[in-house]
Amino acid sequence: MKQMKRLLLFSVSFVFCFLVLQISAGVMVTFLYEPDITEAWNASDGLSQSLVLQGSSVLLTIIFVLVSAVISYFIQRKVIKHSL
Repeated sequence: MKQMKRLLLFSVSFVFCFLVLQISAGVMVTFLYEPDITEAWNASDGLSQSLVLQGSSVLLTIIFVLVSAVISYFIQRKVIKHSL
């Protein structure tokens, strides 16, 4: 039963940390984005009529996963230590 509580605590804290990091990164990217309207207007003549989506950085996602795992591990250790 104790192992199940540890796993549940780690899972919940991991998902929460990962979501917070992803959302905060999205907010920062959106906040810092400055579009260049004149360049976009000049480049619009040569654009195709199809939609092209660009993916995000895989390295940033891996870093967020690792940071979330480390934070979740320490949260789990601290909570278990205080409950004993």
